[in-house]
Amino acid sequence: QNYILITDSNGIIKNKYLDPTELNSDAVNLRSFTIDTGLYNISTNIRAFGVKTDFVGSSKPNPYASGTISMYYPEGKTLKKVLDQFELDFTSGEWDTRCNGEFENTHSYIIMDSSNTNNFTDLKIKTISVTTINEEIKGECEGKETSKTTYKILKFKNGYYH
Repeated sequence: QNYILITDSNGIIKNKYLDPTELNSDAVNLRSFTIDTGLYNISTNIRAFGVKTDFVGSSKPNPYASGTISMYYPEGKTLKKVLDQFELDFTSGEWDTRCNGEFENTHSYIIMDSSNTNNFTDLKIKTISVTTINEEIKGECEGKETSKTTYKILKFKNGYYH
């Protein structure tokens, strides 16, 4: 079970939350987690914070990594979760461990939108996806990259961003 505690400078617990979401997986390892205190002003007088988790696979020929964010804000003596393990980063690939192969890498950014739903700021997600294809040509490893940028909006409905 995962507890989140917020204390004051004297160590007195101000907020306590038992998060039901497990931070583990059978196929990958939890590499790190960090607190993101970005300016997530999601509603009037409500500033959320994020908990980012990074997972990594152990296969060299099939590399894999994923980074997610969950978002919370203090409510009374507990916390309210409003975003659950949204994937911000993703890397995967398949290659011969020398040169030939294909890789996919995506990175998303959360932008506070000017619109809102149910009195909560909409979250605009900007995602940059890069595909790289490596090929050995005349003894040299050459790569070709293509990228695209997409946008989507997460709206606050039924207590969560979707």
